[in-house]
Amino acid sequence: MAKKHPKSACCRAQVIHYGGKRRQCVSCGRTWTVRPKRRGRKRFRAAASIIDRYLSGSISSVRSLAKHNNWNRDRAQQIVKRSLVRYVARHGDDWRSSLPKNGKLVAIADAMWHHIGEQRITVFIILIRPLARNEATIMPPSFWPGHEDGQGWEYAWQQVPYAYRRRICALVCDGQRWLIDFGRRQGWVVQRCQFHLLANLQMYLGVKDRNRNSRVIKLVRALFSTANQRRSRRILNQLAKIRSMAKSRGIRRVLSGLETNCADFQNYLRYPKMNLPITTNAAESCIKGIRELMRRCRGFRSLETLKLWIIGYVSWKKLIRCGGKNQQN
Repeated sequence: MAKKHPKSACCRAQVIHYGGKRRQCVSCGRTWTVRPKRRGRKRFRAAASIIDRYLSGSISSVRSLAKHNNWNRDRAQQIVKRSLVRYVARHGDDWRSSLPKNGKLVAIADAMWHHIGEQRITVFIILIRPLARNEATIMPPSFWPGHEDGQGWEYAWQQVPYAYRRRICALVCDGQRWLIDFGRRQGWVVQRCQFHLLANLQMYLGVKDRNRNSRVIKLVRALFSTANQRRSRRILNQLAKIRSMAKSRGIRRVLSGLETNCADFQNYLRYPKMNLPITTNAAESCIKGIRELMRRCRGFRSLETLKLWIIGYVSWKKLIRCGGKNQQN
């Protein structure tokens, strides 16, 4: 409770007002303020909208932000970072509200890498989509030192809460061996990305024999679009003849892998109710956005900064379009 007639701390004498927020001791004449300024370097309060504008692209770079507000670059960097830290603290768990509490889920998995100094950091991206929706939720990414391998993917899946992991019924991924084996061990339907196989095949086909190349691509597309076993065997026999005559080791390897894992590319036809996507394009689109953010940020100097920015980006993005094959058509 404030005293009606306070005494000065110096002389224990009467205190009088000496301006708006200053007081004076009537005995010795000493003055002081009732609201002293905070000592040290002045702190800048970051607006909450700054990081939202930065992530959306309306602010192209820290340099443009500093120039527009007549700030020096250090001050602009401090404001953006503080706004980002506050945004991640507030919205880091918003992805949970975008998923239903019940129902089966489809997972789309992919990975990217980034160098910090001489160390390679792999970022694992996992998207989860309900069967009846055409938008996937971006899970908080996982970070692993080194290359994309089974240990890194095992760590990434451990970060997915069990309440969501037990509801997954299908997995869409590229040809990463550990991922495919993991999906089969879990009893999930594994749909391999058709785009990755076609891209690898076209890379080895070259441009010399165009008639052969167009025939191979046409046969592979026909194989992807049918689940009839008799027709699939007929197409695979034609591809086997082409493989036996091919001189390129890469062509023989890709066609041999297609023959072994043919069913994994056709699962979207065998399970039409799941409405599975046939590519990992949704995850690739998310990775493209992260790459663009890295370019605008001019890279990152530490793993902590890399984590902060990527988690901030996926928290802001939260959802990404991921329609199944039927919706894509």
